[in-house]
Amino acid sequence: MVAFVFMGNLFSVIRDLVNGDKLSNRGESVVVSKGNLDLVFEQKLKRGDGYLLGCIIHPISVVRNESYLSEVKKVQKVNINKFHKMLDHPSEAKTKATAKSLGIALSDKFSTCNNCAMGKAQQKNVPRERGSNQGWRKDFC
Repeated sequence: MVAFVFMGNLFSVIRDLVNGDKLSNRGESVVVSKGNLDLVFEQKLKRGDGYLLGCIIHPISVVRNESYLSEVKKVQKVNINKFHKMLDHPSEAKTKATAKSLGIALSDKFSTCNNCAMGKAQQKNVPRERGSNQGWRKDFC
């Protein structure tokens, strides 16, 4: 068995197809399209008889089509909690740093996010009561 280091983020093609994105190819590259934006998976990592595909994603300031960013910047301020959800629930510090790097002003206070709280929640231990017979156990929920 061979382990390899993967430095990057995973991308769900199925999720994007369900959300209406289009899947096509350019030769051996896979292209996921939404509107006028194409995400081209052309970086190859040889694995056995085949290969994995990846892509290089540049920060939004490097992307040629900055129409989305310019629309966001037209709004005076963006609610920090909506921006947090839009970025897929990063920490408060990362949300603020991303907004700052994109030149987006944030409004309101960062409040507890139910989705983040549920993701961090742990199942409580269930108390057990043992009877005199070691083979029987009674669980209380």
